[in-house]
Amino acid sequence: MVGKNKYLIVGPAASGKDWLQQRFIEKGYTPLIQYTTRPMRPTENGTEYHFISQKLMGKMIREMKFLSVKNFKTWWYGFVKEDFEKCNVGIVSIGNINELKYNYPNLLDMCEIIYLDIPKDVRIKRLSSRYEGGTVDDTIERRVAADEMDFEDFNCYTICLHSEKEVSDFINNVQDLSSEAKKE
Repeated sequence: MVGKNKYLIVGPAASGKDWLQQRFIEKGYTPLIQYTTRPMRPTENGTEYHFISQKLMGKMIREMKFLSVKNFKTWWYGFVKEDFEKCNVGIVSIGNINELKYNYPNLLDMCEIIYLDIPKDVRIKRLSSRYEGGTVDDTIERRVAADEMDFEDFNCYTICLHSEKEVSDFINNVQDLSSEAKKE
């Protein structure tokens, strides 16, 4: 990562963002912890986000605490400068990338942006397996269609991975910070 000191992961739903970030964490990387107003999912343990109330989020927005803040449906997500500076890997949205690009280009210059351009059929299969019965309903179809539109002209990345194999090969070649730390 010559000249860059963090990886930002972006991609449509079910492209493998959480899986890839977890592999980075296993290699000793520190994740970006975002704030959110959405409830914790049953599969989460409370370390993935700073779970906060709508009221506190509103206060933080008014006080301009966030480097980037976005609304998805009824939930808010955002991250603060301190957390961004501490991390060296994070999952972000296109909106976050654009906000950094226009408001904080020097911060974005420190980042390798990994775009997970995983095929639509793979993502639909992953999404359908997350729901009871594994069927593809119109909610999944709408989500995939919205992602297709959102990512249609996306070109603000430094690394683009198109398949599960490319993602695996990439992470296998990423420097293991945990083993580097053990050598010191």
